Amino acid sequence: MTTDEVKDYLDRGSTLRQEIDRLVERRARLWQELNNVVPAYEVNETQFQPNPHAKEDKQALYADLYGQLSDRIDELNILNQETQSMINKVDDSIFRMILAYRHIDRMRWKDIIRELNRSFRVDDRTVFRYYSQALRALAKILEKYSEADNG
Repeated sequence: MTTDEVKDYLDRGSTLRQEIDRLVERRARLWQELNNVVPAYEVNETQFQPNPHAKEDKQALYADLYGQLSDRIDELNILNQETQSMINKVDDSIFRMILAYRHIDRMRWKDIIRELNRSFRVDDRTVFRYYSQALRALAKILEKYSEADNG
């Protein structure tokens, strides 16, 4: 298994995370619309008469978005648990930490480097070297589990 294949395996949840972020944003906008207490006015300053069923429609849409969001979060949690379980099989604790920061917490590299520098006094090059080593270690583990499933 190549390191790119391992990265793909680890990044399975990133598209779900992006979808969750979009759903959260849509839900927040809809919640704001639902709870808008400022009356809307037409151009000629007469009060806008909204559709009497509009609030119910928006509430139904909000409930649907909430359900979708809950389902996607559950899926992401399952993927993250599976990924964390495989990461936990890596022997080195720093390797596990880097993989979890990057692929479970989805931290940016500068934040990962700052965290590791604070705890272990390592520079950027060392962090990237450790990351490469961690990917290779996880590749061996994934290959072993893949062979066990196929054999």
